[in-house]
Amino acid sequence: MNLVTGATGLVGSHIVAELVRQGEKVRALYHNEQKKINVLKVLSLYFPNAGQVMTSIDWVEGDILDTVSLAAAMEGVRKVYHTAGIVSFDRAVKRNMLKTNIQGTANVVNACLENPDISLCHVSSISALGSTCEGSLIDEECMLKPDKQTTAYSLSKFRSELEVWRGINEGLHAVIVNPSIILGPAIWNSSLREVINRVDKGLSFYPSGTDGFVDVRDVASIMVKLMKSDIRGERFILNAENLSFQDILTLIAKELGKKPPAQRITLLPGAVAVAADLFRALVTFTPRQITLQALRITSIEFAYSNKKIVKQLGAKFIPVEESVKEMVKVF
Repeated sequence: MNLVTGATGLVGSHIVAELVRQGEKVRALYHNEQKKINVLKVLSLYFPNAGQVMTSIDWVEGDILDTVSLAAAMEGVRKVYHTAGIVSFDRAVKRNMLKTNIQGTANVVNACLENPDISLCHVSSISALGSTCEGSLIDEECMLKPDKQTTAYSLSKFRSELEVWRGINEGLHAVIVNPSIILGPAIWNSSLREVINRVDKGLSFYPSGTDGFVDVRDVASIMVKLMKSDIRGERFILNAENLSFQDILTLIAKELGKKPPAQRITLLPGAVAVAADLFRALVTFTPRQITLQALRITSIEFAYSNKKIVKQLGAKFIPVEESVKEMVKVF
């Protein structure tokens, strides 16, 4: 039996689909009944009988912060795909994010350690890696050294990784993946949806930085391959291509038949945008979408190496242009 935490999220739902596609038994941990529709949407992309497939999944209501429900979900499980977590640059959710990402992972690790036959695949992030390394590309050896500029999200993923390494030192069979920015056909995901919406309505500005991008389908398939291999006690960057934000927004605009953004964001208009977004959030009682931290990060040039996963697993990645086409098609 395979357990997927965060099964209703972007990565979790695609792992569920990949495991079902391979004929594996799946138990899905969820804590919001309404979000199960997310999984149905993903399954409908790959299976003509998505509703029937949904009934074949062993759905277990629970929470990674609730050790009792987590222990119950672990019964009879041999492989755990830990994708549950919070991604945000909003200070309003900082405390909850740190607790969920760090303590939640610690709980998953401890539950796995209760059974020596359980293997764990933990979804971390490139945010848990250092931003500077010898050479031009950031790889798995680049260690994060937290400082005042480190975002709460990066810190949460860094410390959650430490929990997994602690488990490995205690005998846990585990592997860690560090995906770059994840793209894929999932219109309910708020960040992806908002980006496409803004480009569709006409976006004039683009951040000046560069980053790595990867298709969610590659993330899911590589994780399953890793768990079926003998590889343990290592971490792997999952990255298809390094592109500028101008490039990625231009690709989205092209697929939508819209004019691509042509004006680079500078600090002053960026700060104004943050202030306006904060006011909008206060008036409409909706989450913030732009923060100074997010603007600062998207102005930095990051580039990541995927050589390790290509060499050890023979991984091949979907081109980003194809990922964008599929994402916009679903949108």
